[in-house]
Amino acid sequence: TEVVHVKHGREHKHRVYSLLLPSGSCIRMDNDFIRREKLNRLAEIRTGEPILSGRHNDAVIKALEAEGKKVEAQLLRDAGLERTRTRGKLKPQERAQQERTHIDKAGLAFIVLKGWKSFVPTVLMEQLKTYGCFMAMGDKGPVVIDQTGNVHALNRLVNMASKAEGKPLKITAKQAVNYVRGYDLPFYADIQKKGKINDRTVQ
Repeated sequence: TEVVHVKHGREHKHRVYSLLLPSGSCIRMDNDFIRREKLNRLAEIRTGEPILSGRHNDAVIKALEAEGKKVEAQLLRDAGLERTRTRGKLKPQERAQQERTHIDKAGLAFIVLKGWKSFVPTVLMEQLKTYGCFMAMGDKGPVVIDQTGNVHALNRLVNMASKAEGKPLKITAKQAVNYVRGYDLPFYADIQKKGKINDRTVQ
């Protein structure tokens, strides 16, 4: 289906493609992101634009080689894309929060990961304190409260930073609770009642 629009004197088109084949089967979408990145890299090569890095570089190179596009695959290698990947983007609500509060969530996540790796919660607490942040116990597990009062689940910050490093830890809320077991953390609900922080949370 195609719809033609004219905006500011310029014509553009909107297209909708069906995923349903005449046979009744559906086009598989499990490799859609890799496929899109492959098409982007090919377009950059053919138009002479700078070759950008994606999240599935190795898979794209492998797909190009399987299709016989060895020259294009080598160009991606020459651009330094092999065994590299861009860091995952923030979710829309996380980006909005970051723009509103001027708190770099990715930076905060790396601070937390560094402290987490010490295996000593007090080290993490001291590092957070240096940046005007502190830890508390939320409904599901420990949370980090930043300088603006926004709340971030501890395990999600660890997972975010470790994933960006290419070594995802996939820490659960329960594991985060065990991590701080024996340490007297204030309860987030109590702090909130006292009006010391706002009620914007990211769980």
